[in-house]
Amino acid sequence: MRLLAAEADRHLEAAIRRGARFDAKAVFIVTASGLVAGSSALRAAASPLASWAAIPIGFALLGVASAVWAFWARKIDVPDTRKIVDDHVDGSITPDELEDFLLEVRTKQVLARQEDSDKQAVAVTVGLVMLLLAVATLLTFVIIAGQTPSKEDPHATQAPAAAAIRR
Repeated sequence: MRLLAAEADRHLEAAIRRGARFDAKAVFIVTASGLVAGSSALRAAASPLASWAAIPIGFALLGVASAVWAFWARKIDVPDTRKIVDDHVDGSITPDELEDFLLEVRTKQVLARQEDSDKQAVAVTVGLVMLLLAVATLLTFVIIAGQTPSKEDPHATQAPAAAAIRR
């Protein structure tokens, strides 16, 4: 029985670590999507094709929504530790029955965390795809907007800003 409990503990620790990795990836998606959306908005302000900036911004916002979904998808229903102790400290069950009960609690928690991690995996994957689409469309927008002449002088090319020229 103790071997089963130790194995359940190892699986529980692995499930917790897996969830933490998805959390870290979701934080990366939120940060990078914010940078893409901000870059798109700044580039759009100086471009005659400002409405096209909505595409990378939209993909970035979808990436953020997916990351929030990855955080929000948690619902691990496990018995309260205080209730377990109160129910069994003076209980009439044998130590073997108590070990069986506690092993069942651990097993349910492992399964719940694995199910939660599977949901997080889907959300993080969708978020990463949206982030890649946002970056790709931002780069496309920057290339196209850089080739488009301004409305004031259709024959002019875009010059670097004065701040970029000064040394």
